[in-house]
Amino acid sequence: RAEAGEAGPLWIAARRQTEGRGRRGRRWQSDSGNLAATLLMRTHRAPAEAAQVTFVAALAAAAAADRRDVA
Repeated sequence: RAEAGEAGPLWIAARRQTEGRGRRGRRWQSDSGNLAATLLMRTHRAPAEAAQVTFVAALAAAAAADRRDVA
């Protein structure tokens, strides 16, 4: 959708992913029972810097999900 001009922010979610593409064009898939989600946002950052931001966000989300002291 970004290549078609979508600027976002736009969430795209799927229960099953069969033709996923990650950074550097790496392919992946997710079986049923998982949640695959993408947040499309435009940025003015360089591609390498934008990739670092997504990596840090993923680490923060994983740490939040792993917290054992959540009320």
